[in-house]
Amino acid sequence: MCPRNWVPNVSADEIEDFAAWAMRLDAVEVIYTDQMASYRIFEPVFEHKSVNHSICYIDGDIHTNGIEGFWSLLKRGINGAFHHVSSKHLSLYLDEFMWRFNNRKNERIFETLLGNCERRGIQYAALCS
Repeated sequence: MCPRNWVPNVSADEIEDFAAWAMRLDAVEVIYTDQMASYRIFEPVFEHKSVNHSICYIDGDIHTNGIEGFWSLLKRGINGAFHHVSSKHLSLYLDEFMWRFNNRKNERIFETLLGNCERRGIQYAALCS
């Protein structure tokens, strides 16, 4: 089990460790990736489809556009609004941008956001400790 929520490098061992920690085997039907060699570790366990970015970015239903869109949104948020993200709070920033990305087509996003405000959030003292 992965003792952390980040991957220090993209070696097959690190990716396998993180994937085992982060994914439920029964919840994954297929994994789409680019052709980085480290991703071959998925092939014995999952259906794995990859796209060769040196040739094309979409091959039928095989693409990585969704995750690339998420990383683009995250990078724009960090560069444009937050400017610095500490590793201590990285998971909180990722949670926020996951929510933004998952609600990007929500026509009532403001009402959804207000509905979430009723929940108890993290206390300031916990952020600073």
